[in-house]
Amino acid sequence: MIGRSADLSSAGSISVLFQGRQIAVLSLVGSTEAFEAVIGCQKDATRAAAQETPGPAAPRKLEAGTMSTGTGFYVSERGHVLTNNHVVAGCTDYRVRQPGRPPVKARYIAGDATNDLAVLTTDVPQAVVPPLSVRARLGESVYVYGYPQSDVLASTGNFTIGNVTATAGSGDDTRKIQISAPVHQGNSGGPALDQYGNVIGVIQSKQVAFASGDVPQNVNFAIKSMIALNFLEANGVQPPIAVRTSDPMDGAAIAEKAREFTVQVACY
Repeated sequence: MIGRSADLSSAGSISVLFQGRQIAVLSLVGSTEAFEAVIGCQKDATRAAAQETPGPAAPRKLEAGTMSTGTGFYVSERGHVLTNNHVVAGCTDYRVRQPGRPPVKARYIAGDATNDLAVLTTDVPQAVVPPLSVRARLGESVYVYGYPQSDVLASTGNFTIGNVTATAGSGDDTRKIQISAPVHQGNSGGPALDQYGNVIGVIQSKQVAFASGDVPQNVNFAIKSMIALNFLEANGVQPPIAVRTSDPMDGAAIAEKAREFTVQVACY
């Protein structure tokens, strides 16, 4: 486009053709300054676009001495732990912790940045591993256990209760469910459970604000268990899928059970 504008600016006239026949000749005398202005504007816009266009995002790297924390839960009897990818991204040293027990060293197996999932492994066999259920029902009760704000809140874990408020996430994202159970920073990667103790989702995020400026109340999201199952199976982890459908538990029993398989994930 710039080259053609430059050619026009130096021409004395242009011919107008219709169906191969010349029907008019237009004079360009006095138009040179206008074309030069257009050319200058195009060059400035091209330079500005080149400066503003971001390159590929660099992977997050934690600064020396920095610790990232979140929540995770055991998904195999061999000691695999599922969490969010953003919790462990950029780390090289991993630990999982439970109240009253020493920290356990973990190793990174795989991550999925698109679906925000990651799996670690430990050398500690697990007797209690929750089944992953692919069915989340609109309106059903949902229970969340995790380690939010552990430097301020109880380091022994926190338990909240809500409901499944939508079977899709923000923007109709079918990979997620929306829940009303309160979550905070540090809950990321923890289990969202139904009344039978099955995992129906992996806590990911909370809605900060709507475009209108309204501050949402208990609008939080979890990655559906089906997405987690596909990710785990693709990486050689076979989680339990024999879901429980009878003998619903009360909140206290679910919290006690969740405490056995939920961990705080810390990495450096």
